[in-house]
Amino acid sequence: KLQKKQFLDLENKLLKKVVKIIAVSPTLKDKYTKLGKRVYYFPAPAQLLPLRKIKSDRIPPDIRDIPKPIIGFEGAFFDWRIDIQLLLKALNSFATASFVVIGSLKLENKQFLKELKNKPNFYYLGNKKLEEIFSYIQQFNVCIIPYNLNDYGKYAYPVKINEYLYIGKPVVT
Repeated sequence: KLQKKQFLDLENKLLKKVVKIIAVSPTLKDKYTKLGKRVYYFPAPAQLLPLRKIKSDRIPPDIRDIPKPIIGFEGAFFDWRIDIQLLLKALNSFATASFVVIGSLKLENKQFLKELKNKPNFYYLGNKKLEEIFSYIQQFNVCIIPYNLNDYGKYAYPVKINEYLYIGKPVVT
């Protein structure tokens, strides 16, 4: 809460001084336009250049034997960012699908972490090198971005959607 207050204070001070704003999400563009600011919408690009260089059909060993279909998420998996209740419902509703998470997994709510780890169709594979991510996403049948509908989720521009679509995967968000 303190960090949020500090951020909002800094944002308000900055807004008094700026003439133009570049926003990376339509929600932010609308927010700042309503404040009477001159706003330009410029979506954040995905880091696709490293992905273009990788033309590997190699299946990483830690995902090779995970049952298909695979519903996958790549990125920072924090409980303030991810709708854990929605994910738990999805794990139960799609019990024959495997849910794979690669990236950081930091849940302050230890009960959520315990519930996720007790699901037989939940697989956390840890952090991966940038050059390996493409090979993992290739194994996903569908990619998800289960963000909370909080201040983070409302204003976030998940660059991972560009990566998912670039690789040709369907996305549910």
